[in-house]
Amino acid sequence: YIMMRQLRKMFSNQSTNSITTNKVWEEKMEELRSFKRVHGHCNVCRDYTSEYYDLALWLQEQKVLLELSTKGVSTQLDERRKMELQALGFL
Repeated sequence: YIMMRQLRKMFSNQSTNSITTNKVWEEKMEELRSFKRVHGHCNVCRDYTSEYYDLALWLQEQKVLLELSTKGVSTQLDERRKMELQALGFL
């Protein structure tokens, strides 16, 4: 019984993490779209004083995930997400 409860909790947490990850992805993609509309490009400066600093860090993470995925490592950067970034001109 205890093991079943632990398994349910574990799967529940995975589901919650997945939902949170997707929400963050969508929010950051919308922020990137907005940045591109305003600035005409996706080259977000990593200046910690910039209002776009969090976006720049997220984009850096996407680059790392892309590099890992090209090496065969399974990441959260699936083909759909790669295509979205490519469509914006980021990749």
